[in-house]
Amino acid sequence: RSATGVFPPTPLEKAAADPGAQKPGGFFQDPCPAGRPEKTFEISAIQLSQTYNDKVNWRNPQSRVYVLNTDRDAVLAGKKPEPFSPLLNVGDCVIYKLTNKLPLTYGGTTFDRLQTTNEVGLHQHMVQFDVLSSDGAANGWNYDQGADGGPNLNGQTITYRDFVHENTSTNSFHDHFYANVHQDAGLFGGGTIHDAGCVFRDTKTNEPVAIGTMVSVHCTQGVVDYTGATTSGQDYRNVSLFIEDHVPMFKPADPSTSNDDQFVTANGVPIHPAKFPSSNDDQGVMGINYALEPMEARKDMDPSRVFTTGDSNRLPATPMPMAFPGDKIKWRIFQLSQEESHGINLDASWDLEPKDPESNRVSAQHIGILEYFEMNVKAIKEGKKYGTPVDRDELYYLGGSDDMYLGAWGYLRVMRCQYDGPYIAPGPDGPPPRVPNMYPLPDNPTAGIDCVGEWDNPPKPGDGRSQPPGTPCLTSQPVKSFSIVAINRDITYNKAGDHDPYGLQYALESDYTNNTVKNEPLVIRANAGDCVEITLKNRVDPAKMTASCFEGVEPGQLGYRTSTLSFPGCLDQPPKDEVNVPGFMPLPVSNRVSIRPQLTNHYSYSAGVNVGENVDGWGRFYDRTVGPGEQITYRWSLSNGPGMAMLRDMADPMHHASHGLYGALVIEPQGSSYLNPADGTPLTSGVSAVISHPTSADYRENVVLMNSDLALFRQNTNANVADDQPVPDNFDLVRTPSREADDAEDQGEFSVNYSNEPWAHRYATDQNVTNIFSSYVHGDPSTPVFQAYAGDKTVFHVGQAVGDPRSTSFALHDHLWRRAPNDPESQLAAAQGQFNPGVSYPIVLDPAVTGGAGGRRAAAGDYLYRSGTLARHLTGGQWGIFRVHGTGQPTLIALPDKPMAGSAPLAPSPGPSPTTSPTTSPSPTTSPSPTTSPSPTSTTTPKPSISAPCGDCGGGGGV
Repeated sequence: RSATGVFPPTPLEKAAADPGAQKPGGFFQDPCPAGRPEKTFEISAIQLSQTYNDKVNWRNPQSRVYVLNTDRDAVLAGKKPEPFSPLLNVGDCVIYKLTNKLPLTYGGTTFDRLQTTNEVGLHQHMVQFDVLSSDGAANGWNYDQGADGGPNLNGQTITYRDFVHENTSTNSFHDHFYANVHQDAGLFGGGTIHDAGCVFRDTKTNEPVAIGTMVSVHCTQGVVDYTGATTSGQDYRNVSLFIEDHVPMFKPADPSTSNDDQFVTANGVPIHPAKFPSSNDDQGVMGINYALEPMEARKDMDPSRVFTTGDSNRLPATPMPMAFPGDKIKWRIFQLSQEESHGINLDASWDLEPKDPESNRVSAQHIGILEYFEMNVKAIKEGKKYGTPVDRDELYYLGGSDDMYLGAWGYLRVMRCQYDGPYIAPGPDGPPPRVPNMYPLPDNPTAGIDCVGEWDNPPKPGDGRSQPPGTPCLTSQPVKSFSIVAINRDITYNKAGDHDPYGLQYALESDYTNNTVKNEPLVIRANAGDCVEITLKNRVDPAKMTASCFEGVEPGQLGYRTSTLSFPGCLDQPPKDEVNVPGFMPLPVSNRVSIRPQLTNHYSYSAGVNVGENVDGWGRFYDRTVGPGEQITYRWSLSNGPGMAMLRDMADPMHHASHGLYGALVIEPQGSSYLNPADGTPLTSGVSAVISHPTSADYRENVVLMNSDLALFRQNTNANVADDQPVPDNFDLVRTPSREADDAEDQGEFSVNYSNEPWAHRYATDQNVTNIFSSYVHGDPSTPVFQAYAGDKTVFHVGQAVGDPRSTSFALHDHLWRRAPNDPESQLAAAQGQFNPGVSYPIVLDPAVTGGAGGRRAAAGDYLYRSGTLARHLTGGQWGIFRVHGTGQPTLIALPDKPMAGSAPLAPSPGPSPTTSPTTSPSPTTSPSPTTSPSPTSTTTPKPSISAPCGDCGGGGGV
């Protein structure tokens, strides 16, 4: 084809063609073996004005999507589309006939300049095709494989042909001609790949379907596919979520928002617009399957209830997959638009690599542009009785603060009733038709029960009612109990005094009572197989739980000035300039608190977040959060592990965690006991521990929890807290001559375990950057200095506790580890990336595998650990020291099974950790906690002796 039209193949092209091919989409090579079944999809690329949320009428006026030709008119008439998702089997030959029904131009809005879009294609991944015929692109000297547009939306039709050669789980595709605008606009999709012998049914009608993002998959056991592989025959619910960002979005002008009238355009008021059309700013909104449920749509609700249906069945606009208890669910996660990283979090756990049982067990999965993953989980039975057809609602969400704020969350609804409603006696024509909530899977046929007439004669309250916090544990499981308080605490992050006066923290009640709360996130431990009971007591001061003038600024939210700290006068206001943008007022702050766990099995009442209907078996609302002066009990069964389950508050998802209300529960091997690394006494909590086991190798354990959504204040030289000013971050420092500020995702400060060591403070005293990490010049950093003896087995549990969607990484200099510690064939790594809020990885330094502390040479010295993806994370202070000693130290015990002369004496062995924690004293009515936290324990010694940081070094790796 040329610019002037289609021309016949030349003799040279005919000679190069496969004599058995020469088919549309496979002229030079037919990817499909003879006799394979064909699936044909006739589709169009169209443009429409698409509403992402009806409640606030957020819409993209130039949305572009792929649709079946048979659905095209209905979608253009107002039917809500979803990303085009064909259902494919291994061995299918797939044919797409794509017609270009798009306008010849795009843009002309606040987000995008007017530009030509006269061609469209379908570029595929993870299947086999003739790259000269069906690549859907125009790369290098390859043929142009797109469909030209035409007048009056009547463009060309082009045929693509591919072969599903194996089960790669997904087959994503998108336009490759104008990817920068088309991916933002929604022109993407993706097939899901299933074993041979599987058929696809509509979840609610049980009718056969050929496409769909939420379908039931019925599989026949023992089918042999074209490769000779035999299928398992397991049935499952297939759920496909397409994550998107940079979506251009507009809203109606809001008379109650003082500056909306400054920004009204022909399409409405832009939400988080670019500084100028087609700029490289982060702009627009996030979405899931062309929908979102922004906090702005729920600002009338207390933050502790933003994820509930409220009093009027306010379901989110985002997809709501459904299952019966015991159903297997395959979540297929795609990201085809556009730039951000995201962390998908579920109230479940799964193998990070679905086909490798030795891979890490996780509750969150990082995903970036053009990535796609499969997550296999099982719907859990709650055991409710009466009152609701819903057994439980489970939250799924993208963990970044921007993602949640803009509405990237939804529910998985686990149903208890296949049928429900009042009993209706049969009439003259027989029983009335009954419509099921959904149809069961063939291999789980009795999961949904018949609830018709259940409330016609309700039993007396209390009969069989499941009491919170539920009973996920067997009576044979050891019980580990913790009494925890949530408190206000002015948290100091470094020796320079940068602090968060609005800080929040979890602490053991005993530490709170004794005024011994540490300047670190709460880390507790229990063993795999334990039953953990948490009593959470809310000791926050309601007067301190108010909106402040310095928070992390989310996309589309009004910014803050630094000239005044008086709220709300500090908010960015007209007149319009390059910094001022239309925006939303800050959300209220809740005084309720909660703890949401990862990796644990629990009833929904113990999930630590109010979700969906949030009712008990009698239809009564049960609050899973706790108000000031109150307490709540959670019960979790530890059937997974070992591993780290991060804990975070979800009573106010936009405020609490970013101010420090997070921690971790480390799940240790059965039979483990936990020792204080300084003196060998039993350890009740702490980020560092020695884990002792009667039959396995002992090891050191360190927990690293990162936060990239901090809003810190800099201590004023006059020591008057009222005069402290916000720490200058990128929003204040990085301005172009046109006053263009950095993106919302790039604002705020960074930390490791309530501490940081920004370069700015060190550079102020010594401008030689080669000394920036030197303890000889600057003293040890405020961040943790983790310690070990050379050759010690050492485990770092590293997680992104809270933050923005900008992913980060963790590097430990001169050390190697397996990405999946239990997999002997795992890739070796010196740095682990893909940290996004909710995501964690174990870093296991095993002397029998890749070397313990000190690397393969077991060399004493100071080793740098750091975040390493974005420079601002490192310069912002996310780094520290791993100190490896070559000789015994009086303040560091040796591993019990690896004695070291001169080390701190080891306390008598306590045996396995007790199954039940001792009773703690009651909390006082007034907080004894100090208003200002002490500085981190590390001390500054400008010129330490040669023996202080590394006098016992055996060489190598010194910082």
